Amino acid sequence: MYKRILVFFTTFMLVFSSTQVFAKQPKDQPVSKKTNAVKIVRDQYGVPHIYAKSTKSLYRAYGYTMAQDRLFQLMMFRLSNEGKTASVFGEKYLDLDMRMRRDGYSDQEIKQMITKMDPFSQKVMTYFAEGITQYVKEALKNPDQLLSKEFHDYHVTPETWTDVDVLRLFMSSMTVFMDQEQEVQNAAILEKLKQQFGAEKAKKMFDDIFPVDDPASPTSIMNGGITGQAEARENGKQVSKEVTAAAGKLS
Repeated sequence: MYKRILVFFTTFMLVFSSTQVFAKQPKDQPVSKKTNAVKIVRDQYGVPHIYAKSTKSLYRAYGYTMAQDRLFQLMMFRLSNEGKTASVFGEKYLDLDMRMRRDGYSDQEIKQMITKMDPFSQKVMTYFAEGITQYVKEALKNPDQLLSKEFHDYHVTPETWTDVDVLRLFMSSMTVFMDQEQEVQNAAILEKLKQQFGAEKAKKMFDDIFPVDDPASPTSIMNGGITGQAEARENGKQVSKEVTAAAGKLS
C-alpha cells in the first residue's frame, strides 16, 4: 500500500510540475544553477532538467525547483489538507476547513503512515522536503524577488517543510480529484433511498448512481494504440542544446 502511495505521489508531482509559474525568472534564455552534486538546467520553455550524482541530490533539487516554480500553490495544497485555507482566503472557506479537519489526518497519524513505508520512500520524501525548505529560506532573505505575487497580495509567509507536509500534497490531490471526501454525503443519500424504497431496492439504486466500476465508461486509450495527436506530440519534442549537453558535462 505504501509503495503505491509513493508511486501515486511521484506521478502527481510530475503532472503537478508540468506547467511552471515563476516568481521572477528570465524567459528569453536557458538558465543554469549548479552545485558540486547537481546541475539544474532550464530549457527555452522554462522546464527544469535535473542532473544529479545521487538520489539525495536529485530529490533535493526536485523539491527546490518545485518550490521555485510553485511555492504558493504548494503551500495552499498543504494548508487545505490541514484545514487552514480560511487563514489565507477568509471565512468563506471555513466549511471546507471543518470538513478537512473532520475527515483528514493529524500530523501524528501521517507520521505513523510514513514509518510504515520502505526506507527508500521515507528518504526521498525527506529529501524533497529539504529542497523546498532550502528555497523557502532563500526566498525569505529576498522576498521581493523570490516570492510570487500571491504571497504579497495575501500577506502570508512560507514555512519550512517536512516529510509530513510532502505526504499531505498527495493527500490533498486525492481529496480534490477523487471522491473520498464524499463518504458522508453518499451515506446520507443511501439512507434517504432506504427510507423511500427499502434497503434492497435502495442498494441497487445507489450502486447504479455511484458504480464502483463501469465497464461501459469510455477511456482515453483508443483502439489501435497511440493517437495521432499523441504521436505528433512525441515527434515534435525538442530540447535545447544546453540541456542535451548537460548530462555529459556532469561527471
